[in-house]
Amino acid sequence: MRVVSGLIDRSGVDPGADIHAVSNKGGGKMQTLHLEARSALTCWPIPVEAIPAEVLDRDSVLRRSSSKAGYCFAQVIGQIDWNTYRVRIAVDTRNLHDEKRPYLVDVPAAELPPQARITHISALAIPEVLLSEDQKLRRVVCEPYEPFALFERQIDWDLYCVRVAPNAYSLFDRERSYLIHLSEAELREYMRFLPEQESSECSAVAPPAAPASQRAVDLAPLEPVVVSEEDMQAAIETVNFSENIPLAKVLRHGSKPWWRLQLLIELVLYRAILRAVACNKALQETVRRVLVLRKRFGRRLISIRGMYEEDRHTYWSLQVYVPISLI
Repeated sequence: MRVVSGLIDRSGVDPGADIHAVSNKGGGKMQTLHLEARSALTCWPIPVEAIPAEVLDRDSVLRRSSSKAGYCFAQVIGQIDWNTYRVRIAVDTRNLHDEKRPYLVDVPAAELPPQARITHISALAIPEVLLSEDQKLRRVVCEPYEPFALFERQIDWDLYCVRVAPNAYSLFDRERSYLIHLSEAELREYMRFLPEQESSECSAVAPPAAPASQRAVDLAPLEPVVVSEEDMQAAIETVNFSENIPLAKVLRHGSKPWWRLQLLIELVLYRAILRAVACNKALQETVRRVLVLRKRFGRRLISIRGMYEEDRHTYWSLQVYVPISLI
């Protein structure tokens, strides 16, 4: 854990400045807190073990009180990366807005409850197939808001599992939320990460560029790649199908589980190619770029050209289509 700064709370931000009201379709009116406002108004207990020793050594009151209670209070400021959150801590909730009391520290996600880790994700990260399936999610994207997101886990060094939903409550309901898989580059582009710097001043994140799917895309096919059964099996083992797809049920064409399965199969094909071309670094990097940026182009960029058996081993011929803008 890293201390960001000492005695600071000088942002001057009004905690209620981002609160807005949204009318329900049923006619009732409710107050919906924007994520930043919710974070500013909500605090969470974290164990004293999560507080850096240098902070406790610097503040005897904080050390004595938190050690006696076993915890202190934290207010989430934002995320540094998928597994690290910047929080403001104090032994008393009333001190979280006292510029002489709180400290800013970076803590692992495991130290915070799931409700504290809810964030937003850019609408550009949501596959079109999910928007066509879930009208509530589509309405959120069409409005001046963004879908809610919750990091679930890191699958591989450059692959992350993120749950998305039209509202915060649905994130904890598997029937009303979706799992999508994003690369490190996509996380940086679509999530609101804070800059990793020793400062309380957080610069605004520039909005993502308009998706290339809004205009015609010229594609250049790469040479077909032969993928062995071993490479395909290794790629399949990186994806937990049983957790995301009800395999015991017959999947209805176009249903939510059906679309999830299509996305996971596509992911497996990309990862199988990356293994098969490991000796060709230039080709591997090209395929990796297509994998990372594929959602921008609104169409499938990988296909199975054929399958054959040889010496009791199965092989697949896969082809990747590269947008001209990436060459």
